Order: sequence, then C-alpha cells, then structure tokens
Amino acid sequence: MAVYWDHTIDLPENNNYLASAIEIVDAEPLRTKTISKDCFGYFSYAMTEDGELLYGILYQAGKNNFTIESVNFGTHTNLKLLWAAPSLALITRPDLRGVKIVERPTPKLKEVIGTKAQAGGVKLE
Repeated sequence: MAVYWDHTIDLPENNNYLASAIEIVDAEPLRTKTISKDCFGYFSYAMTEDGELLYGILYQAGKNNFTIESVNFGTHTNLKLLWAAPSLALITRPDLRGVKIVERPTPKLKEVIGTKAQAGGVKLE
C-alpha cells in the first residue's frame, strides 16, 4: 500500500521534505486486522477501535494497550488498536524518479482501513 503526503497540507517547516512524498506501507496487517510486531519503535500507521487513523512511532504499553508518538500529530496513549502497519520506505520527490500516481477505484478500502483520519485529515466516504 502507498500513502501520498499531499503537498497542500500545512506541515511544520522541518517536515517540508514530506510534501508530495509517497510512503510504502506493509498492507498485510490491514488485510488480516493484526498489529505487526515490526511496528514497535518505528514509524507506523495504526487504526484505533474508534476508527481513527494515527501515524507515528508505535510502542506497546501493555498486553492490549499501545502508545503512538509523533512530533507533528502528538502523543496518543492507552490506545486499543484494530491493526498497525509499519512504514517500509519513503520516496521523496517521486516526480524526479518517474513515479506517477494512478488513481483507481478501491471499493473495499473503507472496510479495510476505517473511516476517520487523525488530526482533521481526509475522511473516507
């Protein structure tokens, strides 16, 4: 799975390199609704039981209790998660690498990842 960091969002100045970047994410945990052990201590995407999509460095705080920290999106504690998927790679300036974004219908996307994006982001309809 790929995540596109929209260049129109207001990012802190120290993170401008993310504008228009594409992040490759392991999609298996989304499909299987699991929390990948490869997330712990690394940048990851996580879906809470409340349907909120979070991004940051994931830590396990207890048996079924997690914390995710992000300079840009804050710290969230005592999380109950449906799934968590690690970031595998970040492609900055995809335009210089010949990467093109091709949109295609994804009718089951809402079922897989949920309905809300964290920090006032795009809501999947």
